[in-house]
Amino acid sequence: MVDRRPAERDLDTASVRIPAGSMGAVRFQVIGKVDGVPRVVLDHVTRTAEDQVPEWPTPPEGGGCYRVVITGEPSLRCDLVHHAEHGDHNVSGMIVTAQRLVNAVPAVVAAPGGLVTALDLPLVTGTGLVSTVSTGSSDGAA
Repeated sequence: MVDRRPAERDLDTASVRIPAGSMGAVRFQVIGKVDGVPRVVLDHVTRTAEDQVPEWPTPPEGGGCYRVVITGEPSLRCDLVHHAEHGDHNVSGMIVTAQRLVNAVPAVVAAPGGLVTALDLPLVTGTGLVSTVSTGSSDGAA
């Protein structure tokens, strides 16, 4: 399922101006089925303004979230809410997207010459990349 909606008004974002009538929001789902029955649903909603398409699922807080719904016994819903240092979920979304690529650089450099795909590389993890510098977080999260 993919649903696209136009911006109802001109919007200025951190990276681009979005004229009214152009792409303003998109929602898509990736559905995992067992014997034709939906069991896992990844529901992704991107809005260029938080007040767009209010009938679509919204994050429990702030503007950015990845939601995973697992239907079964028990049924589970996991909201992965992300924010950048100054609260911008668009910046944190770009960082999350780039992390796998950046962490793959050493494996790509070590690979033989030629084209390299993700299937050619070892599992890319963040092993050894945890900072020992405190972030100042008071909730115990690192």
